[in-house]
Amino acid sequence: MPKDWVGNKASTFKMIAATNHAPEGYERESRDFYATEPKAAELLLEVEPNLTNIWENAAGKCHLANVFEKAGKLGRKSDIINRMDDPNLEVKDFLTSSGKGLLGKKEVWDGDIVTNPPYAFAQEWVEKSIETVTEGHKVCLFLKLTFLEGQARREMYKKYPPKVVYVCSSRICCAMNGEFEVVDKKTGKMKPIGSAVCYAWFVWEKGFKGDPIIKWIN
Repeated sequence: MPKDWVGNKASTFKMIAATNHAPEGYERESRDFYATEPKAAELLLEVEPNLTNIWENAAGKCHLANVFEKAGKLGRKSDIINRMDDPNLEVKDFLTSSGKGLLGKKEVWDGDIVTNPPYAFAQEWVEKSIETVTEGHKVCLFLKLTFLEGQARREMYKKYPPKVVYVCSSRICCAMNGEFEVVDKKTGKMKPIGSAVCYAWFVWEKGFKGDPIIKWIN
């Protein structure tokens, strides 16, 4: 795995975007934008080939949405900011919008929701996404494996147990601003950035009741 190591602990935490260990003056990327390597979407479609009418609702620069569109499965893409002036990207704050559709009724999505949400709001994203999709459809969120931890999440898991958790055996990169390569100081050439974080696809199916299955991908 490529490393960015200069001999102290700060380097490790830079790789995982942990601001509490960041050097003085460091600021987290605006609105928590850490793009997901497209390979993550490809891996998900291999194990969940029946996903359909996907709404990518934290699309960023469309690294995942482009994979779903190429596969003919993308139904909608949105984000709080249009970072690429994409005319097909809906500007929408998924969590704080009124959620009202036609005739003032609560918005319902007759399809699947698939995204990598801002981690600070991941639990809220799970809950609202499950409320939004119709019975039998899926919510697939790309999250740190540590999302399994926590008392508040435990209560959420009782109410909304995931159907499958696909753990990435090899690391998938989530890069600040979508910059998946950095300049190698020794060679001057571009090289892939490394990752010190283990991610997984958490898959919920609305209406599912039972115990989650753990599988491994990548």
